[in-house]
Amino acid sequence: AAGATSLLCALVAAGASTDRVVVLQEDDELIVTQPHTVSILLGETPEEGARAVQAASRLRPDRLVVGAFAGRVAAEMVDAMGDGMDGVLAASRAPTLRQAAARLTADLAATKIGISVDVAREWLTSSFDLAIEIARLRDGRQRVLRIAELAVEGDRVVVRDVFTFAI
Repeated sequence: AAGATSLLCALVAAGASTDRVVVLQEDDELIVTQPHTVSILLGETPEEGARAVQAASRLRPDRLVVGAFAGRVAAEMVDAMGDGMDGVLAASRAPTLRQAAARLTADLAATKIGISVDVAREWLTSSFDLAIEIARLRDGRQRVLRIAELAVEGDRVVVRDVFTFAI
């Protein structure tokens, strides 16, 4: 209820109307009104989700929107981004941005056989230019709390704030 779906849809709508958009989602939660949009359901199993990501990346869209960036889907997405996929917008649900980064690092390390946590950290931080943390305030308003860059320092992912919302 923090507004991740609304933010993803707004970011896609801010793009050019000629952009080819592929939306990967668990159900029909993301309603994108761009004219050149294809929606692909991730399926019930991690294997189906991985196949959906692979199919979406073969379409070479201008924007690839992922409604549930976690587990095997996250690992496949990081692989696709490593192969040159740009324009990825992804939502990961966690209490804070720092916790989301830690969870995604663990997901990548657990899903990709043979890679260390250090490599997973590098993959995650090199895959995204910006990370946005949003939340629903006590009065019910949804707000962007933080826009940040991700980096690796020592043995952890650090969040370097570019913008923070002052309550």
